[in-house]
Amino acid sequence: MDEVAGSAPGQNLPPTERPIGAGGALIGVVDSPKVTFERIARAKSWSFLIPYVVLLVLTAVSSWVFTKRADMEAFTRDQIQRSPFASRLTPEQIDEAAKQAAQRPPAYAVVTGTAGIAILLVLVAVVFWLAMMAVGGSTGFLGAWRTVCWAQIPTILRTAVATAMMYVKDPTYMDMQNPVATNLGAILGRDALPAPLYSLLSSLDIVTFWMLWLYVLGLSAEGQVSKGRTSAVVFGLYGVVVIIGIGWSLFFR
Repeated sequence: MDEVAGSAPGQNLPPTERPIGAGGALIGVVDSPKVTFERIARAKSWSFLIPYVVLLVLTAVSSWVFTKRADMEAFTRDQIQRSPFASRLTPEQIDEAAKQAAQRPPAYAVVTGTAGIAILLVLVAVVFWLAMMAVGGSTGFLGAWRTVCWAQIPTILRTAVATAMMYVKDPTYMDMQNPVATNLGAILGRDALPAPLYSLLSSLDIVTFWMLWLYVLGLSAEGQVSKGRTSAVVFGLYGVVVIIGIGWSLFFR
């Protein structure tokens, strides 16, 4: 675990290689991800906090725009009626919950949404750190977190597009699980599919698979583990998430 051992940023660079800058990494993750993640792993820079902060800022902006543009009472009522617990509530209880949600200040959505993403990315890094150690990788926690943050470039792009879409159309009845149609679940629509099938098709997402591949490249470079073994870890863990999602939709619809 390089970070635990105390290696300094740039310590493992070849003599002729300059540390990769944040701008170069941002472009390289999209343009030439394999080489870029190898350079990121060698540089061990803290610049990975840049995409982390950018995603958090975009999440805050997106949450703010949504609460200002959407009819929060109608949105909450629609979400409750779609939930597996709607049958346990009376119409009066649903109306009361919708009214309470509409009265919350926009800052509530901003804080909860942003904090949720911030914590989630750290938890994902912890899971990858432990999983890579289990298969013999030398990835430290910071190495895993570095990869997770840089691999959010696809998510950053999708969040930016989703935020822009909120200005084009009323976001009240947007499918917030699929705000941008990058999978068959979003294209066919939640109402046209059984819940388990919708969950499965939503998980087969172009942007998500792009991010997962970036995880593979980054974790492989950080932990000096083959891409095949790293792919088994990353896609295996995602498969577990997909199965849990399908099971939830099947038993709690």
